[in-house]
Parts: sequence; structure tokens; C-alpha cells
Amino acid sequence: MHRFFYLLLLVVLFAGQSFGSNEIIVKFSQQLSSAKDEAIVKAANIIGKNVQIESIEPLFEKYEKKGIKGSTSSQSFPSEQAKEYFKNIYIVSIPNSENINDAVNFFRKSYGVEYAQPNYKYSTFVTPNDTYYSLQWGNTKISCEAGWEMSTGSTSVVVAVIDTGVDYNHIDLTGKTLQGYDFNNLDADPYDDNGHGTHVSGIIGAISNNSIGVAGVDWDCKILPVKVLDSSGSGYSTNVANGIIYAADYGSNVISMSLGQYSEDALLEDALKYAYDKGIVLVAAAGNSNTSSKSYPAGYDSYVIAVAATDSSDKKSVWSSSGSNYGAWIDISAPGTSIYSSLPGNSYGYMSGTSMATPYVSGLAALLAAKNSSPSGTEITSALLFGADNIDSVNSSYVGLLGSGRINVAKSLGL
Repeated sequence: MHRFFYLLLLVVLFAGQSFGSNEIIVKFSQQLSSAKDEAIVKAANIIGKNVQIESIEPLFEKYEKKGIKGSTSSQSFPSEQAKEYFKNIYIVSIPNSENINDAVNFFRKSYGVEYAQPNYKYSTFVTPNDTYYSLQWGNTKISCEAGWEMSTGSTSVVVAVIDTGVDYNHIDLTGKTLQGYDFNNLDADPYDDNGHGTHVSGIIGAISNNSIGVAGVDWDCKILPVKVLDSSGSGYSTNVANGIIYAADYGSNVISMSLGQYSEDALLEDALKYAYDKGIVLVAAAGNSNTSSKSYPAGYDSYVIAVAATDSSDKKSVWSSSGSNYGAWIDISAPGTSIYSSLPGNSYGYMSGTSMATPYVSGLAALLAAKNSSPSGTEITSALLFGADNIDSVNSSYVGLLGSGRINVAKSLGL
């Protein structure tokens, strides 16, 4: 992402495009009217015997029926701006997921269709780990202590955690979280029934200097929990995209996404662009497949900071059966091996993965967002990249493939 600034415990792999959902996302062109245009119904009928259509509904229809509120009771989701921006996107349901490809190909060839795609399945990017490193070695490695002499953040800065939810009752997070939403269960209770989102949130902003538990990178920021993944750590394009739109509309300065999959997702890209155009800093995990292949959302490098993972020696993270993704598309690296943080039920534990590296970068972005007089998203990204420590000397096989280097909190805050 933004390379012009130099002058920016699960992995889902797609085999034969298996999607696990009977939904297709279709964006129609502006030439077609918005609300269930006759041309849309006609297009569905043409499919006929090959692919039956169960239903066609606008992207936001089921959410509007739920009466979702934003971060304050006076707000509702979707906002009027979001409804206008995404008005031509529809969810098409078919009876049999085995016919997804046929239906997608039909719509892609149809008049007036900008894009058609499956409702992709997203998952957390975490890998099984071992407890070899001292507690929170990552905070020391990225020079948090020196950085905190300059800033511990601001309560006016909001980091949206697009994930499995958050244990907002955790002793190290209570009082830090705002009212969020659960796009998986369609209710206003984004409680974490997996553990991943709580671990990520603790890295970003666990209550610090209180003689309890762990210290977050940003001591003072607020966490907006946006649950888009279920108890197994999985969720679909519509959940993730709507979670991003929700976070963008309701006060987020930074959106942290420790999730992904390996197919381009046009709906997701639309949502990312919507948030990016609002000046929000978008941060995403690169993936844990030990490959140079792009994962998404991290792979949308026009909008998103793609984060690789490193170990305590600044080497690219390698776990028992996998390792951090890498490549010219990576923007920056951060600690991601044996990271100690909060878990549901007032507990703590280790996790590894680019999922853990991502909240380190999100926490630093939040510290930078609190600096001076509300710096822009581009200024925050520039400081992140220019403040990084070069780690090429210990990664000879990955020179130029781990982004600007490993983040350095003190150096970035000092820019």
C-alpha cells in the first residue's frame, strides 16, 4: 500500500473455488434502477433450468429490517451515505451451492453487471504456537517503552476490530470498548465466542500501567468490536464488508482486520475504498501460508497496509507447519510469534500468526492518530513506513519482501 510514500490458529485456502455459501454478490451498473429492477428479475429468469434463484435482495435489506444502531443510539446502520454508495449491490441466493460458479459466470456475462462473485468465506489468520518467548516480548522489540514517553494515545481515537468479537467484560478491556455490532448473529451483542478478537484487542489497547494483566500498544484508545466471524473463526464477504462499512460510518480512525482469504473480492474492495475515502487507516493480516500469494483484504494495497509477521530475532515468522506470507505487496512487519495477550473470561495466553502482527500495527496507527492535530490517514501511513527498522540483514531470502521493515513505535512517533 502507498508505495509512493517512499518517493504504503486458521488459514482459508480455496481448492477448486469451494465457497460454502449459496449466495452470490452482484453489482449492477448505474444504468439499471436500484430497487429490484425488472432487468434484474429478467436476468434471473434467463438462467432458467441451469441455476434456480431463491431470492434477490439489496445488500443492506436484512440489516435495515433489524434496525441496527451505530455507536450511539441516534445513529442507524446503514447510513444514508452508505445506502447511496452501495445501492446497486444485491445478494442473490440459489438453492444449491454446487451451482455457484455457473450462476456467477452467467451474471458476469450479463448486460448491466459491473461484477459478480461468490460470497467468499473469511477466517482468522492464526497458527498453533509454542510458549518459547518471554511475556510480551513484542512490545519491547518494537520500542513501545520509548514511544510511551512521547504518547500513550487518546480516548478520542477509535480502533475498530473486525473479528470474532471482543470480551468487553475482560478485566483488561472493560471500559475500553464501545457499543458495536454482531454481523454474524445480527444483534447488538458482539461478544467473542472464539477468543481471537479478544486476543487482538488486548494487543491493540489492553488497559495499561494498572498492575493487571498485559499492556496494549495504545493505552488510551477505544475499541469498537465488530463481530463478522463465528465461533469457529469464519464468516462471509457480506459480513466482513458490512462490518467495514459500519466501522467507517461510526467514528473509527483505524480498522484492524486479522482475517482473510485468497480470492479477489470486489464487494470487499468497494467497502475498503469507502472507508479509505473517509480517511480511515486500514490494516490487515498478510496470511500464514508461507507464500508470496496475495490474501485479501491485505492484498488491496491501494487502500490497505499489509502486515507480515516476525519473531523475536526479527526473522520472518515460521511456525510448526507454516509461516508468514511475504512478497513485494507486503507493506510492513510486526511481531507475530508466541504473542501473549488477553483471552475471554479474564484469562491470557499465547497465539501466533499475522493476526497477532496486525494489531501491533493498528495500535501504532492509533498512537499516531492521537498525535498533534488529527493527522491524515496518509500521514499516519507514511510515519508507520518511514519509522520501521530495516530487517533485511537477518532475512537474506526475503530482502524487499517484508515491507519497510519491522515497526518501531518510538521512531514513528518521533517523525
